[in-house]
Amino acid sequence: VSVFSQPTLVVSTLRYEYPSYTGYPSLEVEHTGDIRALEGTRVTLMAQANKPIYQAHIDFEADGKHDLLMNSSNQRATVTFLLELEDDRRTPRYESYVLRYKTDEGRKNQLPPKYQIDIIPDYAPEIQLLIPEEAILDVTLNQEVNFEIEARDPDFALSHVTLYGAVDGEPVVEETLLNENHQGLFVGKL
Repeated sequence: VSVFSQPTLVVSTLRYEYPSYTGYPSLEVEHTGDIRALEGTRVTLMAQANKPIYQAHIDFEADGKHDLLMNSSNQRATVTFLLELEDDRRTPRYESYVLRYKTDEGRKNQLPPKYQIDIIPDYAPEIQLLIPEEAILDVTLNQEVNFEIEARDPDFALSHVTLYGAVDGEPVVEETLLNENHQGLFVGKL
């Protein structure tokens, strides 16, 4: 009869690198594998094993696939990935994961802990044309038209607002109204 300790690989640290436009500093969280962050956040996962690692990978959705190979050295492994939503902009690309590994002796961690992934959507900026009120406007040659727009980003700051205009598909106006960070409602006039 041979007795051996079951191979285990657990998350020791999660490092969050948020998108630069958020202004959030990087954050490290220890002793938890559950992930919760804004979409577009780059996550570096650091894991610790109880035996030397021959090969380790992350298995999203715990479906048995080798989704991402982890970099490993002795009993430590790391992997970096981006938090993404599906096209519906609500559903995370992956909702959970497990860490799988094989020891130098060929043994595998059979029942790895399952961790959850919760991704917070980043809402798109909103823009509304206030003046003119009509979506299509007939004007005479050289007639001046005033424009007024409202723009806001519901969860972060605006950084750039540009008004584009075209006649018969040909660009005729490209005017930058905002070219710096702006919190709250922005009203631009041209």
